[in-house]
Amino acid sequence: MRKLEKLMPIAPIYVECPDLSKRSTFLDLYREGIMRSFGQDFVISILERTRDKAGYVRRDELLRKLRELLGDEEIAKAVTILIDPTDAKKLQLWSWISGVPVPRTDLADLHQTQDLTAAEPARLAEFLKIIGKLVKELDHKTVVLIIDEIDRVRFVGPETIGSFRLPLLGSWIQTRSIYLY
Repeated sequence: MRKLEKLMPIAPIYVECPDLSKRSTFLDLYREGIMRSFGQDFVISILERTRDKAGYVRRDELLRKLRELLGDEEIAKAVTILIDPTDAKKLQLWSWISGVPVPRTDLADLHQTQDLTAAEPARLAEFLKIIGKLVKELDHKTVVLIIDEIDRVRFVGPETIGSFRLPLLGSWIQTRSIYLY
């Protein structure tokens, strides 16, 4: 990691791979490992800065600009909750984007129809890619995930191991790192 830092500006995120059981899916690694390591403050700060970059305009104009900046309508709709950046609103957004079950009332505030607990692994990986893109644009750094003890994936059962094979991330299990943008 230190050698890589000398070559380019990076934002290293150390992820302690959570304990994975036979029924674990990529969502478990995403929620309990990756997003927990990114942290609420880091992710919400990046999204707030993106909202600020879009400017303080009417909601429909904000949504259009956020769609352009984020490249994703679903996340853009959710980020509009930061028009009123109270701690409760930030927590609602964090709960949704980190993959925990979200109550219906919070989903309505986020302009969403469902939480991410049933999302496809590729969709969750897309969120990671968007975070990496934002860090690159805002901080001029490349996000590098260092997943420690990724070999815990071997304990996952045959019925859920497929959720860990994502074309978007390539052979990340072999390399033990993910480079995002």
